Amino acid sequence: MTESNNLYRLENLQRYYIQQAETIKAIDGIDLIIRSGEFIAVLGPSGSGKTTLLNLLAGLDKSTGGSIYFEDRDLLKLGDSELCDIRQFDIGIIFQFYNMHPSFTAQENVEYPMMISKVPRDKRQTRATNLLQLVELYDKRKNFPAELSGGKTTGRDCPCFS
Repeated sequence: MTESNNLYRLENLQRYYIQQAETIKAIDGIDLIIRSGEFIAVLGPSGSGKTTLLNLLAGLDKSTGGSIYFEDRDLLKLGDSELCDIRQFDIGIIFQFYNMHPSFTAQENVEYPMMISKVPRDKRQTRATNLLQLVELYDKRKNFPAELSGGKTTGRDCPCFS
């Protein structure tokens, strides 16, 4: 496969934190290639760096060292606006403690980011249907977050709705 098929390329990726004068090596020298179309799972015990890795891949955090390339673009050299564009148009993020709007159905919650991006209604409904089918939640598309497994809300509303 050619390099242009690489979605992500990580080279000697490192992310260290200083905590009470101790250096915590959350990520220490990862080399990884994720090709377009691949599905991967990040597994490990609590504190092993899974969330840190995902935050780095999404451009939400900066590495201590090494390189992260997304579609051959160096994430560490991109500005906030460019990183926001990548998060809006190229990747999706579901946080560990997500905030779904409690008065929207599952389908409406999936469609909402596309609505903000001004995707036409028919396209966003089709895309949301496909995504819900992919994660085997299509039959729950009319359910509200509190009716879904893990759907308890934190009580904090998304700032978009205030």
